[in-house]
Amino acid sequence: MGNKKSKEIALKRPDSEEDLEDLDEIEIEKIYRAEGLFTEEKKESEEEAGPGKSSRTDYPMNNQPEEEEDKMYVGIECYAAFYIFSKENCLRIRAYRLMQSKIFDNTVLFLIGVSSLKLASDTYSKGAEKESLVIRISENVDYVFNASFIIEMVTKLIAMGFVMDEGSYLRESWNQLDFFIVMSSIADMSLSQFDLESIKIFRLLRTLRPLRVISHNVAMKMIVVALLESVGGIINVSIVVAVSWLIFAILGVNLFGGKFQYCSVDMLTLHIMRDCEFAGGQWMTYDHQFDNVPGAMSTLFVVSSLEGWPDIML
Repeated sequence: MGNKKSKEIALKRPDSEEDLEDLDEIEIEKIYRAEGLFTEEKKESEEEAGPGKSSRTDYPMNNQPEEEEDKMYVGIECYAAFYIFSKENCLRIRAYRLMQSKIFDNTVLFLIGVSSLKLASDTYSKGAEKESLVIRISENVDYVFNASFIIEMVTKLIAMGFVMDEGSYLRESWNQLDFFIVMSSIADMSLSQFDLESIKIFRLLRTLRPLRVISHNVAMKMIVVALLESVGGIINVSIVVAVSWLIFAILGVNLFGGKFQYCSVDMLTLHIMRDCEFAGGQWMTYDHQFDNVPGAMSTLFVVSSLEGWPDIML
């Protein structure tokens, strides 16, 4: 009966350290031998330490902290961000956990959406005076958005590293776009006191903020990447269409060349250039015609787009 009970104990690991204290040393050894956590080297080291010096806390209760550490910095090879923040640095660990949290990502998306609405609302206050209350509020709100996006960028830079190692912040093209937009916002904020025409370009770059939504949305990333990868195929299709238009343009020049003219006086009755000039009119050519290949291709484009084709065909 006693052997059966000890076998059950050996097969079942206690849930807490308090349960281990109810067992003697032999039973604990059996449990950890069964799990492969007890080695002969460990036993010899405990015997050399002497009785009463071995601690039961030496037996690992769980591997959760080690597993958690292994899951961090996946794909990030930068050991020390800016040569200061190592992977064991508490500030970098917190920055990485913050970057991976859904709340952080959703907050950034919310700020991007609100800043985009704010950019749209700025068009209604374009003619307002610089010292007016609306302009001051708008500038202060811009400072808040810029500060928020700077904090986001710094958090990711600390968590991922800058550019040198694989998986660093600037190794991803979408992060390069974010970095460019944030740096242009910083330049705009720093030079806002100077009213120069050349500096206004930085203010125009704020219109790129809505593009940052792409870098925070996996589905939109896939769509944009698919569109960019299909550019080569689109170019090939465009070449085929252009060649087709060229063939029909040459055919149109041969069939309808010199036939798309009209008289400026009475275009419905005067169809011959001599009669038009005798009536005091001017013999003119339609905008869309087949007198030459470029004009014919332009006419074919209008007809194929179904925009204004009745005027040409009639």
